[in-house]
Amino acid sequence: LTMLGQNVGISDSDSTFTPDNSAALEIKSTSRGVLVPRLTTTQRDAISSPAEGLLVYDTSLDYFFLLQCRLESTWWRKRFGRI
Repeated sequence: LTMLGQNVGISDSDSTFTPDNSAALEIKSTSRGVLVPRLTTTQRDAISSPAEGLLVYDTSLDYFFLLQCRLESTWWRKRFGRI
């Protein structure tokens, strides 16, 4: 599915909800969250050509990882996890 020139809004309770124009995707909920892809460390490391900004939850380490690119370097950066 490809939509050009549009943004998408998802709401579980507001039928008149309009997403902010600066967002490609905006989700509105007062009772649910967003579930990002859950991968083991091996699966995460096996992603070929991951895009900068890719976010995954590593189930082996119990941390979120964000792919960052700086000049010639690309690496997974541990962002937040076990509390």
